[in-house]
Amino acid sequence: MYLFKYGKRLQNVMILAGAAVVVLLAVFAAALFDTRLQGNDAGAAKRLENGWIYESEGEWRLLPQLPCTLAWEGESLVLRRELANVDVPEEYCFVFQTRYSSIRVWAGERLIYEAAGGKEHALGSMWHFIPVADMQGEKQITVEFRRYATEREWELKSVMLDHPAAALYEILLSYMPQILFGMFCFMLAGLLLVFSLITAYRKRSMAVPQISLAFFMLLSGLWILLDTKVTTLWGGNYAISYFLSYAAFYLMCVPFLVFVRSMVKSENRLLGILIWIFIANAGVCFVLHMTGLAQLNDTVPAVHILIILAMIVSTAEFWSSIVRKRRQRMSFTFAGMLAVYFFGLLSLAFSSFWKERDDFSFYRSLAMRDDMTGLGNRNAFQLCQSYLAGQAPGRLDVLLFDVDNLKRTNDLLGHHTGDMLLQTMAKGIYAVFSSMGECFRIGGDEFCVVIVEKTASRVSEAVEVFEKEAKRLLRYFPEYANVSYGHALWENTAEEKLTPERLALLIEEADRNMYQMKHTHRE
Repeated sequence: MYLFKYGKRLQNVMILAGAAVVVLLAVFAAALFDTRLQGNDAGAAKRLENGWIYESEGEWRLLPQLPCTLAWEGESLVLRRELANVDVPEEYCFVFQTRYSSIRVWAGERLIYEAAGGKEHALGSMWHFIPVADMQGEKQITVEFRRYATEREWELKSVMLDHPAAALYEILLSYMPQILFGMFCFMLAGLLLVFSLITAYRKRSMAVPQISLAFFMLLSGLWILLDTKVTTLWGGNYAISYFLSYAAFYLMCVPFLVFVRSMVKSENRLLGILIWIFIANAGVCFVLHMTGLAQLNDTVPAVHILIILAMIVSTAEFWSSIVRKRRQRMSFTFAGMLAVYFFGLLSLAFSSFWKERDDFSFYRSLAMRDDMTGLGNRNAFQLCQSYLAGQAPGRLDVLLFDVDNLKRTNDLLGHHTGDMLLQTMAKGIYAVFSSMGECFRIGGDEFCVVIVEKTASRVSEAVEVFEKEAKRLLRYFPEYANVSYGHALWENTAEEKLTPERLALLIEEADRNMYQMKHTHRE
């Protein structure tokens, strides 16, 4: 019987190991026969990241390309954008994201949207869907944010302008890891509840630990899912998701401590006291928030301290049960608990690492990207020149663009109109030439496109497309607003290496051709 007992247990382990091997083989086969499909892009939703201005000290100033961080200490921030060059279907919508701030939106002089009702009700991150149909006939949109967080900088997110389904898809896809993890926790909680019912029916002593662990998984999944705020994307009372996410987080350790107490069968009163401290702390925090004495996000550090204390006490109880009371059967449970601690700390470390990496990528992109237009800046253009020197391209096309009468536009209509003219031209250049080569803003009103091709060139056809696109984009600006361009081509039939001198001559030739067109426009 002894051998049979452990032989059966060994069989179960072997079955589990065999299933794990099959899963690993499936993953290996998927990597070996890698088959790529072009599916629906996560970034399919169009964005309106340029052309926004903000009010500061009674003046309107150009806002950098979204998303951006604005160093400004004001409690309110007012953004504005002209709608004259925004031509989209009526079923489209604007999508704004706010964090601890309320929002009001005007189309012209009409207030068409308001959410959060004031800074004291601006709870966490929200998405606001505003139909374009509500703005028909108006020439500008004005957005006012009021925050109750006291940060010195405003963190402004991208503004999506697309069909609501496209925006919804992109938001859901960005939170897919958290959604899947929450679903996994719910599934595991359901299985544990089923096992606990079976255990209770058989009158076994493991029913209480199983139920406690099920509620711990349920609260964990609920907190992860509600914290993403994806449950608010279909409207309704936003505050339910906000407060329930805090309640799940504040009470998450309660069923875990009940599980520990029922497993180790400890007579230590500290576990029971900690359970009631967690419950009392959650209740006090909600009362403080409702009475306006403290905000919920300000009470989070106290909960973190309690969680660390709970980890220390539960670890000590398991250790005492295994070592002092010699209950070796608890070793597996104790190892599982330590694994949860380890992976929790590891996830925090990785999240910090990825945040630092994202910050590095963000600041690196700032060094190489022009804030106003989103194209490569002068630094990126110089790096491109350095890279081309020493290469042997089959063909090299250089196009230079210059916005005509920009100073006149600034003097007559204001600098924000001139900035919008630059952004409009950059949009046209990028739309036509980005799939062919690199696009840069190399000066105040000067742009450059560098195209490297092996044999046949499509530049002449692209230039014709650009002329039509420029006319379409400039139809809302005065007649004197125009764009001149020059083109220079080097055909490397001898497969020579490109020298810096030859590249400089090529750029000079494109510059001469551009100024000839500019002279023609002036005449």
